[in-house]
Amino acid sequence: MLDMKKVGIKISGFRKKIGYSQEKLAEMLCISPPAISKWENGHTLPETSLLPVLAQIFDCTIDDIIMPAYIFDEKIEAEKPATIEKQAENIAQMVIKEIGENIVSEAEKEECIPVIERIIELAQITRKKGLLSLEIEIEDEQNFFLKRGIQLAVDSVDPETIERLLQGLILADNRKGSELLSRKIIIQGILDVVNGNNPAAIKETLFGMLGEDYLKKSKEYLTAPDAMQKQTQFLQSIADRKAMPECAEFEAFIFSLNKQALQSVLRNTQNLLTVAFYGCSGPMAAHISFSMSMNSFARIITVWETMLEAPSQEWIVKNQKWLTDKARELEKRGEIIIN
Repeated sequence: MLDMKKVGIKISGFRKKIGYSQEKLAEMLCISPPAISKWENGHTLPETSLLPVLAQIFDCTIDDIIMPAYIFDEKIEAEKPATIEKQAENIAQMVIKEIGENIVSEAEKEECIPVIERIIELAQITRKKGLLSLEIEIEDEQNFFLKRGIQLAVDSVDPETIERLLQGLILADNRKGSELLSRKIIIQGILDVVNGNNPAAIKETLFGMLGEDYLKKSKEYLTAPDAMQKQTQFLQSIADRKAMPECAEFEAFIFSLNKQALQSVLRNTQNLLTVAFYGCSGPMAAHISFSMSMNSFARIITVWETMLEAPSQEWIVKNQKWLTDKARELEKRGEIIIN
């Protein structure tokens, strides 16, 4: 259910921002000034048919009007960087207290980074196209917990209810370690997306949940255009590269996986990818890049570019076998289907 008071505050803020009086806005909409007053005081909501017109007048999206978010304020904007960092630190301390700093290893924290990247990607989509645009993301989302959160957001469930429902799933599943931490991250991320927070702010908050060191590392996180440029340049440079002979069987296996199965395998084998795909062909590199977040693939490229020496053929083949075995485990558990 929409919060009439919050919507009223949003409408009032947008109206004042463009310099319209209530009378002028009412004239534009062919309604009475008292109707505008009722909206802004949180007594009633605009008719659904008027929302597209309001969005056009205010030069914003419908989501900008009806979803909870702050109105631009110079004082808030000036204080925001320090506030965001403090919020991130507070959330990190809370998560560490709940989960236990010694329970989650550095390797398990690293496993949570793709989840953070995915949430930032969703935040960027929402920022450009509105919250309802996430509906097309639901079908291909492999993470059940994140998928549930996206669905609740698209269904316009209020943030408090979203948090309560997702916390209920955590209690029911009794997860631990990285699985528990990733779910805490998803809850915070979904709430930030629903509340219309800036993707940059969400990035700092979520990386901060991994601890102070990761909060500092978040500043190294590539923006979407930079990550895309790095990925494009790399793929162009190896477009004609042939696979090592020892990799032929592995590449055939990877190409046999459908998109959903490949995404699941890549998510569950993050620590194997850098070596396993080192000897792959140009087409294989392009194939896996389409099933990963741009930043995840950019990190693999960075590791490849900075290696002091190439991994041995034996080590590459071993990592490929481990990755293939992991895929077979996922198939046995019914999580993926291998043709």
